[in-house]
Amino acid sequence: VGRVQVGLEDLLLVPTSGREGRLLALKAPGWTPAFTVRADTSLRTRPVVRGPLVFVLGLDGRVLAWRLRVPPPA
Repeated sequence: VGRVQVGLEDLLLVPTSGREGRLLALKAPGWTPAFTVRADTSLRTRPVVRGPLVFVLGLDGRVLAWRLRVPPPA
């Protein structure tokens, strides 16, 4: 579990270790779902946040990374 701020939103990042790993992002303060990212391997470590990048170690030994960005206005 890791926390990150994207734009003005505070997000809690939760990795899952099912057959197909997922990185769940929950919005504070009510912890409602913001988005989910699917991976082809279980996610085994706490997310490491470096600026807009999020890194997680997969069960198969790969380091997976995603770039978080604020969506354009609707």
